[in-house]
Amino acid sequence: MKKKLIILIGIIVLLVCVGLSGCDQFSNAISSTDIRNHPNNYIGKTVVLIGKYYGGLIFDSGGTFDIVIPDIVQKPTPLVTGGTYKFTGIVRYGQVPGSYYAPTTYLEVTKIETT
Repeated sequence: MKKKLIILIGIIVLLVCVGLSGCDQFSNAISSTDIRNHPNNYIGKTVVLIGKYYGGLIFDSGGTFDIVIPDIVQKPTPLVTGGTYKFTGIVRYGQVPGSYYAPTTYLEVTKIETT
């Protein structure tokens, strides 16, 4: 009886370990679609977006999203156009600094990491 119990516990532990090994390392990342669909839930909050960098935009599964990278933010060298990065920042609403377009939701980047 004890041997069967030990084997059963071992199988359960093995299944849990295998299941957890598939977890996404960026599980706290959201899509820009989430921000667009529910902006009031995110404005003023810190979020993580993962996407391809194109100047003042990133492209993720939700499409393009405006970003602002202040000069003080340390950037991976070099920050490659079309490269995929993990952008951490604060969601803001207003006119994107340096833009003449209407106010919109954008990400003020506080940290950039390579993926």
